[in-house]
Amino acid sequence: LKQVKIPSSCAYISANAFAGCTKLNLVIYTNENPTDAYIHADAFPKNAEMYLYLRWSGTKDVVNLFKKHAAFSHFKYISRSKSGYDFIYDTGACFSVTKAPTRLTYGEFTLTGFIDTNTRRSLVLNKSTYSVDGYTYKLVAIADSACYYQTPLTEVNLTGSRYLTTIGKSAFEKCTALQTVTLNEGLESIAEYAFASCTSLDPEFYLPSTVKEIYRSFDRNTTAIKKFKVSSYNENLKDYNGALYCKETDGTYALKLWPRGGENSIAEKEFMPGMTALK
Repeated sequence: LKQVKIPSSCAYISANAFAGCTKLNLVIYTNENPTDAYIHADAFPKNAEMYLYLRWSGTKDVVNLFKKHAAFSHFKYISRSKSGYDFIYDTGACFSVTKAPTRLTYGEFTLTGFIDTNTRRSLVLNKSTYSVDGYTYKLVAIADSACYYQTPLTEVNLTGSRYLTTIGKSAFEKCTALQTVTLNEGLESIAEYAFASCTSLDPEFYLPSTVKEIYRSFDRNTTAIKKFKVSSYNENLKDYNGALYCKETDGTYALKLWPRGGENSIAEKEFMPGMTALK
């Protein structure tokens, strides 16, 4: 055994799991965070030339976490790699498993990036489930940094992914040509910096009925968004005069986000009647 690819769904690696594998020198592990799994300090042999490849869309912080982990402290080289995924689909999309499937239940995975990051101009997710080797998986999230700095990207359309609930941190950060973003019903959370430095975004940003949480810093370093528009069926968020308001526990609304690219200052705008707080 010279190399092994461990799926991100693997949550336990015991002591001496690879004992006697004296020729093992490459481990590919697509988990985002070593603290999500139990990995014994003696799980891997102390071979001299050990390499660890993590998922390509991971950040330097994740690489540093693995470097500090006792199980990988003796590895000679730890880095992100385009080999760091569980599956690659026919669209060039790379996925990592977060929940293993059975014959009776769906598995779950996240989109971690694309093989053709330097040329891809559109991300269109028009499927809710994907079949791999006889098993079915639901796409539930776009991983942190999945499309980070993918400068050719101009369109993101997620409308076909009804199980997709999360857009991760910095998922589309620095996609400077990104203009059109169409979010799916079922989406619940947009993390910090998800669309940061996306300087070409359409001036109106639409949020579907299911969104519950959107970080204030989701569009940091861009003034492209001039107006928020929220589905009238959303029970957690509302728009008023282009600004975004969130529902409080007592049923009142607080100002959540003022569009950074709004034409007028807050002082010149009218707040939502009955607003009780500024977030």
